[in-house]
Amino acid sequence: PFALAVAILLSVAVGLALGSDRAAALRRVLVAIGRGALVIAGLAAVLLAGTAIPAAVAGAYPLVASMELSFVAAGVAVALRTTAARNPVAWAALAAGFGVATLTQLVPEQGSGLLGAALRFELPKTLHYWVPVVVAILAAAGLAAVAQHERLPALLRGVALTAFVGAAALPIRAAPIDAFHLGEHRFSETLSIAMRWVQRGFWQGYPDTRQVVDAPRQAILDAVRTEIAAGRIGPDTPILHVAGSFQQWVATPLGVFAGVTETDVTPDAEVSIHTVGGRLHGMNDLGQLLATGQFPFVLFEPSDRLPAGLEATIVAAGYTGVFSNGQGALYRFGP
Repeated sequence: PFALAVAILLSVAVGLALGSDRAAALRRVLVAIGRGALVIAGLAAVLLAGTAIPAAVAGAYPLVASMELSFVAAGVAVALRTTAARNPVAWAALAAGFGVATLTQLVPEQGSGLLGAALRFELPKTLHYWVPVVVAILAAAGLAAVAQHERLPALLRGVALTAFVGAAALPIRAAPIDAFHLGEHRFSETLSIAMRWVQRGFWQGYPDTRQVVDAPRQAILDAVRTEIAAGRIGPDTPILHVAGSFQQWVATPLGVFAGVTETDVTPDAEVSIHTVGGRLHGMNDLGQLLATGQFPFVLFEPSDRLPAGLEATIVAAGYTGVFSNGQGALYRFGP
């Protein structure tokens, strides 16, 4: 975030300067800086070639595989020298995207901690959200250039565009893809997957594939909302949640559906890039958390993954039951 803020301020300053009488001088300075950066990058590439080249291949392949047809059309845009293919913003974006894909693969797997794990996993994943947009713009320019190319016979142009649309629409790959395929989808595959979600519901593996939560969990959420309506639970009220797992397809997702701040105690507590934050504890911490008295409410969901006698432990810590069904029990601190 700090780097982003600095970049935005510099971009505003550069934009203002380019609009002034000193734009030509600033442009020369920026070109000189850019050339120096290219020289430094070239030297770094030579020094790191032994590790950078495999990293570049490993990082670039998932991106390329997610937009193969678009890359073909983008290549046509470059070959036909379209205006979009000469746009420095598009090339800067592609360079940044594939640069991140390469550099994140250079982060060591061992010894880099949660930050290193996040860099290796989360940053490459985010590239799939925006790099295809830039490639799609270039691809559109390539297709438009083919359609408008006067030196090509109309029949040849029609065949080329029809072939592209056919390849983009038909499931011509050798093997079918799964519903969560991260690579490129044909139009028919996208439609087929979407229609299957319509038939089965998207939330596979959850208690309810369409509502996420089933009726017993909905009753628990209603009980929590009753406490919210009565003013006994607010946005800052901490709630202790004891369940067989912190996963939202097992534990009732209080934070998502009721907007409360919950601290989970589960036997599968882990410290990872997906759970960092300090509100996930193992079962050994339950006694200490109850003894602090800082949690006005406790939600307990029985499970064969949990040790016996936890309800008695909660009551002994001074909590009184306010709601109970077969899925769980909600306790409030005090009589």
